[in-house]
Amino acid sequence: MWVESKQTFRLSFTYRLIDNSKEAMFLVAGAAKAPVVKHIFSKMPNINSRYKRWILKRYSHLDAG
Repeated sequence: MWVESKQTFRLSFTYRLIDNSKEAMFLVAGAAKAPVVKHIFSKMPNINSRYKRWILKRYSHLDAG
């Protein structure tokens, strides 16, 4: 979908599509979002622990809390 005000395309997914997917990847930018990502990972025991550890270690310096 074209977003005129941002002069860019946006791709949105429904919860059902994400829930039924085999894998999902999210791009999150900004140091302020690091604590939120860490919190989400703490609630997801089935996430691939190798990637989870790498992400949390790699970006732990961004954790404001």
